[in-house]
Amino acid sequence: MKTCLIIGGGLAGLSAGVHLSRSGIQTTILERSPRLGGRASSFIDPQFERELDNGQHIIMGCYSQTLEYINLIGSQKTFQFQDALSIPYAVRGGKRYSFESTGYAYPFNLSGALFNYQALSFREQLSAASFLLKAVLPFYKPDNDLLLSDWFTQLGQGKHARNALWDFLAVGAMNTKPENASALMFRELLRRIFLKGNFATTIIMPQNSLNESLIAPAMDFIRLNGGSIYTSCMVKELIHTGKGVIFPVLPCKEKVYDSVIIAVPFHSMYHIAGLDSIVKNFPDHVEHAAIVTTHMKVHGDAPLPRFMGLIESPIHWLFTRGDLITTVTSDANEIEKLTIDEIIRLTEKEIFEYTGGYKPQVLRTRVIKEKRATFIPSPAQLSVRPSCITELPHVFLAGDWTNTGLPATIEGAILSGYTAAQEILNTR
Repeated sequence: MKTCLIIGGGLAGLSAGVHLSRSGIQTTILERSPRLGGRASSFIDPQFERELDNGQHIIMGCYSQTLEYINLIGSQKTFQFQDALSIPYAVRGGKRYSFESTGYAYPFNLSGALFNYQALSFREQLSAASFLLKAVLPFYKPDNDLLLSDWFTQLGQGKHARNALWDFLAVGAMNTKPENASALMFRELLRRIFLKGNFATTIIMPQNSLNESLIAPAMDFIRLNGGSIYTSCMVKELIHTGKGVIFPVLPCKEKVYDSVIIAVPFHSMYHIAGLDSIVKNFPDHVEHAAIVTTHMKVHGDAPLPRFMGLIESPIHWLFTRGDLITTVTSDANEIEKLTIDEIIRLTEKEIFEYTGGYKPQVLRTRVIKEKRATFIPSPAQLSVRPSCITELPHVFLAGDWTNTGLPATIEGAILSGYTAAQEILNTR
């Protein structure tokens, strides 16, 4: 039986492990931390008396590779699926708007969503519709080095329309401001969302924790198919023999594997000896953006929507699940510099102002700062993303930072693991 070692137990590594073990490859996953999932991990917080996610994530119907992964591991029932696109938004003062598709046939229902979105004036709605049409058509493809902010200007998107719609979508999807982001990358996202049918536009959310939906079922699947998983196990060196790769680390005995997938964050590659021929081709510097998540346990169930976008707020998304309120700030390099107490006060203030005066009795709080949550998808950085294929025979890369054609999302991570697995399966 062929064997594969996967270094890293985030979604990229788990995705690779699921596809390889399904195909009869004996798979071993080593994860440095005590839990799997990476930025999509969950943990038990005894003060909250529940499992909390390291960060809240939204899945969309256009995440085809993620949906295949969910189907393989059998966790469909742990998600809430929308019947049609519906995203509630709020502005300061508590007034709410909804971006939701109408009862018309596709794609006219999406036009209805745009023209019923009252956060935009009718003139802005017309301009936004024109932009969206041009964005998805093949002959309006932006140049590789064009910034998204410049593309918005070229296609007539004003400040208010950007704040109420486009910037919100861009920052949420790419975790950076349009002034830093690739226009070409954003165009690819719009095409995936709006050209694939009704289901592609819908929001899919875990009913409970990410661990319950994406991590634990994958671990069970890999083990049931003959794989092994070890946590708190750091690989310090890889020795390439030509025919295979030896890894000298416990708890596993020294062993030669037929192939290896390295599915760790970009900066962690430098801490594994034996990879000089790979990392020498990496860029000298990669810019990252932070994400800040705040969990609040409140008294009683919060009388708020399941999720809601906050327009022109430093807090971008608000999620509720019973007595748990979670807020998320993307592109959070400035917010991340605040103290924990300052972030909590800011969060409580924004909730109050964006819900029309709701002031919950907060029983517990937990703030999570991911300083290097994602790479910034600028034109310059996209041009140097590495392939999953390396100069070392039988050694492959996976991770949302590799050249998936997508930003650093759940879909990008899962796609990268699938791509690396397919390279191995295609060379059997």
